[in-house]
Amino acid sequence: MPSVKNRGGIGDDLLRLEDDRLLKGQGRFVGDMRVPHVLELAVLRSLHAHAEIVSIEDRGASALPGVVHVVTGAQLQEEAPGLFALGQPPLVAGETLYVGQGVAAALAEDRYVAEDALEKLFVRYRRLPVLSDVERIVEESGEAAVTLGDSVIGFGEVEPLFAAADIVLEERLAIGRATAQPLEGRAILAMPEGEGLLVYAATQGPHGLRQGLAKALSLAPELVRVVAQDVGGGFGVKNGVYPDDILVAYLALKLQRPVRFQEDRREHFLSTVHSRAQVHRIRVAARRDGTLLAVDDDILLDAGAYQARVGYGRTTAVTIPGPYHLSAYRCRIRDVHTHKVPVGPYRGAGRPEGNFVMERMLDALSRRLGIDRAEIRRRNLIEPHEMPYDTRIPDRNGNGVIVYDSGDYPLALETALKAADIETWRERQKAPLPDGRRIGVGIAMFTEDTGVAPFEMGVVDLLEDGRIRIASGSPAQGQGHETTFTQIACSALSQTPGQIVYADTDTALVPAGIGTFGSRATVMAGSAVHLACKKLEDMVLTEAGAILGEAKERLSLSPGRVDAPQGGLQLRDLAASIEAKGEHLRAEAVFRPEQPTYADGCHIAMVAVDPLTGSVEILKYIIVDDCGNVISPRLVDGQIQGGLAFGVAAALLEELVYDNQGQLLTGSFMDYPLPTALDVPAAEIHHLCSPSPRNPLGVKGVGEGGTVPALAAIAGAVEDALLPIGGGMARQLPLTPERVVRLASANERQ
Repeated sequence: MPSVKNRGGIGDDLLRLEDDRLLKGQGRFVGDMRVPHVLELAVLRSLHAHAEIVSIEDRGASALPGVVHVVTGAQLQEEAPGLFALGQPPLVAGETLYVGQGVAAALAEDRYVAEDALEKLFVRYRRLPVLSDVERIVEESGEAAVTLGDSVIGFGEVEPLFAAADIVLEERLAIGRATAQPLEGRAILAMPEGEGLLVYAATQGPHGLRQGLAKALSLAPELVRVVAQDVGGGFGVKNGVYPDDILVAYLALKLQRPVRFQEDRREHFLSTVHSRAQVHRIRVAARRDGTLLAVDDDILLDAGAYQARVGYGRTTAVTIPGPYHLSAYRCRIRDVHTHKVPVGPYRGAGRPEGNFVMERMLDALSRRLGIDRAEIRRRNLIEPHEMPYDTRIPDRNGNGVIVYDSGDYPLALETALKAADIETWRERQKAPLPDGRRIGVGIAMFTEDTGVAPFEMGVVDLLEDGRIRIASGSPAQGQGHETTFTQIACSALSQTPGQIVYADTDTALVPAGIGTFGSRATVMAGSAVHLACKKLEDMVLTEAGAILGEAKERLSLSPGRVDAPQGGLQLRDLAASIEAKGEHLRAEAVFRPEQPTYADGCHIAMVAVDPLTGSVEILKYIIVDDCGNVISPRLVDGQIQGGLAFGVAAALLEELVYDNQGQLLTGSFMDYPLPTALDVPAAEIHHLCSPSPRNPLGVKGVGEGGTVPALAAIAGAVEDALLPIGGGMARQLPLTPERVVRLASANERQ
């Protein structure tokens, strides 16, 4: 891979290019836009998880000064029935299916006035039975349980292996419901433009949003333009099309005025997708020496009121086997309907859950057999000489089987163990700390499919001033796309960062795209930008050769110019010459790999646990990560560290708790704690590099690698700390202080 050494190319430690603007308060968020005559939307949300809307009375809402329009779900269905044919409706007309679902809306010239209008709408409900607990639903209904999806994946015959196994372990493991908390909530601004719409949105997938809006509104896709400027965090929850998005777009067309919606934090808890929310009944068969034979799992996914997005449960299922040999595997996934907010992706999107259950079962096997936790993993790891490794597991989209592309899993384990200085920590564990706390060590290995979804597009232009503009279908939400893609372009075109212009993802500029999720941006969009840059390089050298009278093979690029054996040409002069002919140099490339890449690594957590108060302090945290070639070392480490914060949150803090009437009990930061700098350690990060052969950059995704194994590593460490006093197995996350205290007194000595 060519590189411009010390100039901001691939592998250089470049400062984030976007930070100067963002730190100066010069961000371009939907809420910052000053648009003449814009109307602000407020949504009235259901107070009941399951109820029939008997009537909605307007008791002065429409008459408030500044209120332009008030609409109920019944009115909307009558005037635009097509909006109700695509799944979750923009407003409910009949039965509400979760607390927080929209039932009416008000438009006003001021958001505060719109909120005041909602208070003058009186809704009569008739409450209906509520489905809340997935295990109880299945237990009471059996095969007749209300499911939104039921599937089985795997390979081989598990039952003969369980019958012949020396050891069979069976456990119930659970991961609590949670959701991402981006700094900026969901936001969308739709403006009439001719027969169509111009939409600015805080979205992870502008092209998917365009398609969804066009379909809902019966518009040709080219009549809907979606632009994603700055987005204040996404983490999965800003992917897809929400009911509020359709409502905003419809009302903008109907009233022929700009309409904007920005959710507040309470709305975010009540209407933005949740995640995790899984219960596993898992069995593991093994030999007496710790060799794994088979795994059989049954996943109950609390899907909420509508079908879970992106085959969320299947992602968990294909993640469970991880970096280990298995002779057979079976996993049943049931998406169970409940009267709660629908589930969707949240950093890791099913992978942390799958990793958690597999790594927990390896720890249980270690405990049962008296084999060290590291050794039990060592005996089962896939070896590097077996790469590419055919797992025989059907991929989550049913398009073939999963084949790991590259990696050295034993090296990841040994590197982590050496960095952690395990023996020293084991020695420290022999006695409690002076304050009575116990030390524990947790280990978790992982593999993760990255670079998912079918394709991504890159577009590169030579601008009039000689600079090069790059764009892709993958928008940024804080990951540092401008920096990463600029480094890719610098290397591909032998330029410096000052010669590169990064453009927002705009469906008018980039004809097609998928989006940013699933640790795919650098793998997919980065590869597409690289390919487009190489196309542009060929175009530039061809045009310059014609002007200079030289064969293009004798020319080369350097910062801001084309070099020739005798002299050369400035890129701005080349651009001017091309523009004078009424032409423009643009290169488009689509990257469409046959399979994802597979990142891997190992986490080791060292914790101190107070058995009396249940407090957990992470003393040290080791991460070994293999994401292939590293484009931007600073950003890669930042992504890993940020991912760890989400892992700490899932392991120890975050849980959305509902009562049996479907009321959310933890709907604010008073009850839903987020990790602070005091909770998240500065991880010691080590890199391995097994370049992927599946893309031209040799990269693998890294955005979720810090999260995926952290749940299991931390849970294992807490359990390990409490083993000497008879502590139980950590079976349920998050490990809140109350659960840790119960775990400490479980008296589960082997």
